[in-house]
Amino acid sequence: MNKFFGILTLCVLFLVPCAWGARVAFLDIAPRREYQHHNFFEHDELLRGHVSLEQASGIHTVCILWRDAYGRIAGADTVQVGPPVYGADFSIRLSDALSYYNRLETTLDGVPQGVGAEFRIQSNRPRGWDDYYSAVWANYAYEYFPALRQAGINTHMVYKDFPYYGQVMARDFETYVDNMCWRIFSPYHKWRSRWKAIKKQVAASPYNMSLLVRVPSFEDPATDEAIRTTVQQIVNFHKPHRPLFYNLADEIGIGDQSGPIDFDHSIYARNAFIRYLKNKYGTLEDLNKQWETEFDSYHEAAKSTLTLTDATMDRIWKNEIKKAFATVEEAAEYFGLSLSSLEDYVLLNARLKSTPPKTVQEIENLLPRLRKEFNLSSVTARQLESFARKFHEWTTSLSIPNPTDWNLSPWMDHKDFMDQSLARALGKAYRYARQADPEGIFGFTGGHSPGAFAGYNLEYLSRVVDLQVPYNLAEDVEILRSLNKDLILLSPTWGVDERGVRTLWYQLFHGDRGVIFWDNDEQRNKFIDKKTGELTPRARNFQQDLHELTSGIGKLIINSQRLHDRIAILYSHPSIRVHWMIQYLSLGREWILRESWHEFRQLYFNQVRTSLVKLIEDHHLQYDFVSYKQLEKGVLDGGEYDILFLPQTIALSDAEAQAIERFVANGGKVVADFRCGLMDESGKCRKTGALDKVFGIRSEKSPQAEINRVTAAGARKKILAGVPVYVHKYGKGKAIYLNRSLA
Repeated sequence: MNKFFGILTLCVLFLVPCAWGARVAFLDIAPRREYQHHNFFEHDELLRGHVSLEQASGIHTVCILWRDAYGRIAGADTVQVGPPVYGADFSIRLSDALSYYNRLETTLDGVPQGVGAEFRIQSNRPRGWDDYYSAVWANYAYEYFPALRQAGINTHMVYKDFPYYGQVMARDFETYVDNMCWRIFSPYHKWRSRWKAIKKQVAASPYNMSLLVRVPSFEDPATDEAIRTTVQQIVNFHKPHRPLFYNLADEIGIGDQSGPIDFDHSIYARNAFIRYLKNKYGTLEDLNKQWETEFDSYHEAAKSTLTLTDATMDRIWKNEIKKAFATVEEAAEYFGLSLSSLEDYVLLNARLKSTPPKTVQEIENLLPRLRKEFNLSSVTARQLESFARKFHEWTTSLSIPNPTDWNLSPWMDHKDFMDQSLARALGKAYRYARQADPEGIFGFTGGHSPGAFAGYNLEYLSRVVDLQVPYNLAEDVEILRSLNKDLILLSPTWGVDERGVRTLWYQLFHGDRGVIFWDNDEQRNKFIDKKTGELTPRARNFQQDLHELTSGIGKLIINSQRLHDRIAILYSHPSIRVHWMIQYLSLGREWILRESWHEFRQLYFNQVRTSLVKLIEDHHLQYDFVSYKQLEKGVLDGGEYDILFLPQTIALSDAEAQAIERFVANGGKVVADFRCGLMDESGKCRKTGALDKVFGIRSEKSPQAEINRVTAAGARKKILAGVPVYVHKYGKGKAIYLNRSLA
């Protein structure tokens, strides 16, 4: 240490006048490796180099200074240079490096020279995540980074071709690599025109499965290769810089985020769906029994329109029309058209179905075929237009809160297959990325709430990557942190005021390990005024708390163990699918008009889940979600939980029901609101509720009732807080059936 300060003092204070015209002409270093024109050294490595002079005479003293990204002098060496070669070797031990970006500067006889060299030092810190990071999604140049650091920001987004990449590194900011594989995982969000075009086509021709081809298909071998080459090329470019994390894609989805569509029916996806069906059912006989079909092959089943949303609604309407009209004559009077059977009304509507409705001229073109198929020799196009309108009015008037005869199996099986397909593709991207950078952290950003269409099945997605940045919709953060305790969670934020500051702390205590501020230089969202270089009101609002979060308290909380109060909430993704159909059946042909923002905001199931979570939290209690797959595997058998909540769990497999029954019999408590276990995991109605015996009730057939009617069958009706509920002792435990909504 004394030697270092002696050299440094000599470099700074040695003011012997240099010979006229002498200057440092060249400085060269010998890195262990070069990458993208950058010199890389390992931590604690001995940096060796050579310095030479020109226009010199006599003996001169050259001092080589090592400065880090913060301008601090971290090391130095002094050499004497003289005739006959006027060059000398030098070396500096790169010990205790504090920054990634570094540079060498020179002085000649105490006079600063303009010759130097830049180099990078690989960090020796572990690649784990044990502290709080604050990032901006922004495009700031070199001169703004001191202000960003002043605001409490320590991480910046980069793309592969980010124009300020070197400047970000020179300021020693952490980086995350954004949106590497969006062409695979979010093309319809990036190219909204493609999404709008395909939705328009499908709306006009809802049974045309050739339109329902996702481009690219997750099951196409060419997609696999595209994922591999794209991910590995980008990771190989960035890995020497040791990014904080790599974002495989932003706002992923089967379609546009959570937007409903019946993808994917490409030949590759169809073959994969056949494999899915064989694995699930084992025999074609068992598939036909579950689906209530008579297919001769798996291929016939996989290409069937029964997997489509419109065909699934048709199947429901075929049952409902028989309940609505006692005879064909009654239906003919209502619809203004006489057909041979009640089912023919549903079939004719399917032939005419379009959004917006077909015009008279369009129907005119279909008349010859329709007259022949439905024996309508004298019908006019205008009559058929009127029928289509009347049928749509009838379907939109239907409300079936408690289905008794539905079978959604083909539709739900295909939705589950697509959920797995997306997760499987993400898993491939993750594995390819890890091959390129085994120590890297990989994830995706802009995650949505669980839904029927989008692929956001958190049972599958929670375990395929290291990190997620969900939008915190419908308790998705709580589900994710419950299903995978090792998953790194961050939140994006558009917050600008004190409420946004409070949210940072709230999310920290709910599992966040950092935050990403959206900052696209908008007046409201920007952190720095680029005209003045000053912090904006938004930055100043967050400044104090960001410094606090990144100065120890965040690390302390992140590395603390989260405890629950032995409360479990079931995350039932099959029930989400059923609830979508219950809630939106009345849309009829117009379901295709729904977009991503409709799904997470309007789904009743989401409101119920949030209500239950807030109810528990308001009592200062903590909980975990457990998934339907975990339930089947015995998550309740280990004695970790005392009570299980079943919010709107309409779809239960036999294995789930048996696990719950076992849990209660062994002393656990279970609480359900209503509509519990009326269907199996594929959306096929049961004759009796799967847990009726456990709850000591008998579910009655009440499809139009908002709350399914039940009668006591062993349970005692008790008044709790003025509300009647069913309480049943079962084995050593207790089952409570509220028979009312929590939302």
